[in-house]
Amino acid sequence: MEAFELDALLRAQAAGGQPYHEFIRSHDLSVGLYVLPAGATDPQGPHTEDEIYHVVSGSGRILVGDEDRAVVAGSIVFVPADTVHRFHDIGEELVALVVFGPAEYTHRVDHDRGHPTAHRPPEGQVRPPPTRPPRRRSSSRASSAARPTGSWRKNAKTSTPSVRNGSIRAAQASSSAAV
Repeated sequence: MEAFELDALLRAQAAGGQPYHEFIRSHDLSVGLYVLPAGATDPQGPHTEDEIYHVVSGSGRILVGDEDRAVVAGSIVFVPADTVHRFHDIGEELVALVVFGPAEYTHRVDHDRGHPTAHRPPEGQVRPPPTRPPRRRSSSRASSAARPTGSWRKNAKTSTPSVRNGSIRAAQASSSAAV
């Protein structure tokens, strides 16, 4: 289990000197803390992944596409991938929990290297390339054995109507005998 305390995350974000501090990362999602002081300009641009912002504290406004709305502590905003968005008119320090799905920058491609860039480490640090589990290869023999055969399906379909018809005939015979 990984568990985090907001106070510790705020200290780590402040120590890093950047507005965004990522603290959870897997292939399928990443989570970070985004902090913008009152009056700040939000420098971010569109991301290639869907995002959810949960405002933990502070107030301001957010522009998503051509929609603009106020945000306060407790606001939750979904931003679809590749959508222009930014916070503005920040009245008091804005602290937001940000969830990317899949992980931030998973879909960006480093065209020089021909693979996703993933999260870029801070200047001077080197992150090893991400490892992925080997793909399972299914053979045609294994996949066909798992499916029902044509004769099973044919028998299942033809046996059901005869049972129904037999039940109907039996019900009709008993009702005509009663008359």
